[in-house]
Amino acid sequence: MIPGPGVDNHDFGPLWQELGEVWEEHGRGTPNLRFLTSFSKPTSMGDQLNKNNQDIFKAYHSELAAIV
Repeated sequence: MIPGPGVDNHDFGPLWQELGEVWEEHGRGTPNLRFLTSFSKPTSMGDQLNKNNQDIFKAYHSELAAIV
């Protein structure tokens, strides 16, 4: 895992231990299971299209402002 801002200074050991205990208590797994975490969501196609549309709109707006 690549730590993000503010994450590399935290000890997540107690959190993982608690998660393991809860999962074991509810019959969802054993304490030796590894947990996968994600601190950001992957970029979706919709996100990319929105960003592209925003960039196009800003460029068009700048062109109009230069003409007026």
